[in-house]
Amino acid sequence: MPSFIENLSACFSSLSTQDIGFLNEKKTQVAYNKGETLIKQNAFAPHVLFLNSGSAITVLETAAQKHINVHLAQQGDYIGFSALFSNTYRYSATALTQAQVCMIEKEALSKVLKSNPQFAWQMTARNWQQEQRYLEMIKNLSYKQMRGKFASALLYLYRTNISESSVFPLFTRQQLADFAAITVESAVRMLKEFEKEGLLTLHQKDIELTNIESLDIISKHG
Repeated sequence: MPSFIENLSACFSSLSTQDIGFLNEKKTQVAYNKGETLIKQNAFAPHVLFLNSGSAITVLETAAQKHINVHLAQQGDYIGFSALFSNTYRYSATALTQAQVCMIEKEALSKVLKSNPQFAWQMTARNWQQEQRYLEMIKNLSYKQMRGKFASALLYLYRTNISESSVFPLFTRQQLADFAAITVESAVRMLKEFEKEGLLTLHQKDIELTNIESLDIISKHG
């Protein structure tokens, strides 16, 4: 069943009836299954995606068969917002669960942003949050040892999750490793070490963080 722009997010509430109608005419709603690609890095970028429901991960492909998981996208998040300023997508995105996505023509969104300062300010605030994530990633990759990188990845996913359910069963061990930019073998070893140290408990695919304070210390100084 199609969703109207005005019902997707509170950020659209500041728009006029005319602008809402314009965006509704310029959007397409698509359902994706778990594991399907939403956007592909370096591919032509005609749309900005709005995640109506479900979860996805954004992935930066750095070399052949190598990539870094950048962001956990959840309901209400934009994907590919940088397409407004580029002809191609700067990263890839993959559905973690079944997902409903609203694909908005980027020229239409750009036009509405330029004519609505309040709406543009709300989008700027969202992008600031993303910028904070990118700066944290640079720090993790540049200065932290393996323990610090992995602790930071676990805490990021734990604190970013907006669902009442645990986020960790959604990820393979390889995907967890890619959030920390380490090998899957190292990620498995870190999980076992952290469990022995009482920092977390493993329940098959799920991970329960049992000592957030100590993980914070490792994240900051590890």
